[in-house]
Amino acid sequence: MLSANVISGQVDHAFGYTHNDMGPLRLHRPLIRATRVQSLALSSTLMAVRSC
Repeated sequence: MLSANVISGQVDHAFGYTHNDMGPLRLHRPLIRATRVQSLALSSTLMAVRSC
C-alpha cells in the first residue's frame, strides 16, 4: 500500500499535476496532457513491475 502511494505521487509529478519537494527546493514540471486513464495505466504497470 505504501509503494502504491509513492508510485502514484511520482507519476502525478512526472505528468506535471503536482509539485515535488526536494529538501528546500520545490520542483514544478510542465504539464503533460495525459488523461487520468493513461495515468492509471502507467501507475498500474509500475506497481505490477515493482511487485515482481
